Amino acid sequence: RGDDPLVLSIRPAEAGVDGSLVFVDHAKFVEAARDGRASAIVTTPALADSFPAKPGRGILVTKMVGLAHALLK
Repeated sequence: RGDDPLVLSIRPAEAGVDGSLVFVDHAKFVEAARDGRASAIVTTPALADSFPAKPGRGILVTKMVGLAHALLK
């Protein structure tokens, strides 16, 4: 969903910056990721609607956020 941004780094949800990818698999990280500047967010189907469209940001949805993180790390 959203844009197709350039991703240069992986960061924690609370430390997302332009060009970064963050992973959100729990509701406690939603606010930090939503309000942050990460260019891309990987999240679950249950949390995906917590992230409204934002110019320059892509939302990737998967049932296995942990596996996605492991494969991309």
